[in-house]
Amino acid sequence: MKNRSIQHLASNGVLTPIECIAIKRLCNTDHLMVEMTFKEYKMFKNRTLASRKIKRALKKAKYNGVILGRPRVLVNVERLKVLRKYHTFREISEITGWSIGTIQRRLRNE
Repeated sequence: MKNRSIQHLASNGVLTPIECIAIKRLCNTDHLMVEMTFKEYKMFKNRTLASRKIKRALKKAKYNGVILGRPRVLVNVERLKVLRKYHTFREISEITGWSIGTIQRRLRNE
């Protein structure tokens, strides 16, 4: 495949001006003519399109009320305080099934 310059791609409407600037910065050059193959351009374009699709889908899910991320664990702090008097964090973790970090964080916040 024949190499094309960014200026050539922009003049034919393949690239938008913003994409030209982004590609020039990615290539880390100071001169105006940066050679790039169509294959490299397609890889760059596909990556940005996928990123936009994912961000758009996440934004739509949040708008529709979907709770994203790791679910919070409901912890009975009073029970933890009682267990802490007689057990280590590791033992409490094995008894309750909660992570050591969750136990420590909940006790620290109380």
